[in-house]
Amino acid sequence: MRYFSGFGFCGESVLFSWILKDCGVYDMAGFSYGALKALECAYGEVLAGRRVQKLILISPCMLAFKPIAFKRLQILSYKKDPKAYMQAFLKNIGWDVLLQQDPSLKRCVHLGSLEALEDLLFSPLAPKKLAFLRSKGVVIEVFLGLKDPLLEPQTALEFFKPYACVWQFKHMGHLLA
Repeated sequence: MRYFSGFGFCGESVLFSWILKDCGVYDMAGFSYGALKALECAYGEVLAGRRVQKLILISPCMLAFKPIAFKRLQILSYKKDPKAYMQAFLKNIGWDVLLQQDPSLKRCVHLGSLEALEDLLFSPLAPKKLAFLRSKGVVIEVFLGLKDPLLEPQTALEFFKPYACVWQFKHMGHLLA
């Protein structure tokens, strides 16, 4: 399996072992920003004639749909103080709660880059790519926490439903915890 990390994360796939446990060598998965990267990679692989069995999108970020004012504020806040931005971002998605439960998870975070943030904010999930992958037999599974502060759950459900099996978790946030 090939896994893509979320913005400001590295090695966090351990949090999703319950989702990823049955993944095989031809599967791809990504969390949050990594879901965007996993989709792009899977699309490129299939387009090039290589095999992709399954694409797993965990809490895929859909920030490209947000207003430009929101995006500008995120970029300005990051430029002003990247560490403070990351602390606020991580707190917003509930990372502080997970760290209290398991302090060793601190190793899974790092200072995300401005380039990655801009990519996250402006790269939309492409329905044509999802449709293409599905038409080529790729199984697409999406995992959504209905209390995710970075997501409008109903919008996400409607967006992914034509292309994927969508798993919704009523009491979970962005980290599905």
